[in-house]
Amino acid sequence: MSEINTISLKKFANCNLGEHKLLKELLLEEQPEMSNEEFLIKISLWLKLLRKEDEKNSAIKWPIFFQEQQKVI
Repeated sequence: MSEINTISLKKFANCNLGEHKLLKELLLEEQPEMSNEEFLIKISLWLKLLRKEDEKNSAIKWPIFFQEQQKVI
């Protein structure tokens, strides 16, 4: 079974998600590695939480790619 390393994601969260406290805390509590299946399930939830938090605070300007993905999901 393949594993995904979440260390870079955790670093990103720590540096960039100051206004998205709940999402930041959840990401920082994740294990350093998780299965592909677990990651795919969780990323959908993380994006939903990010959108909800972002509705309240639009401090982060997301690249076009992320904006388009939010419309699809």
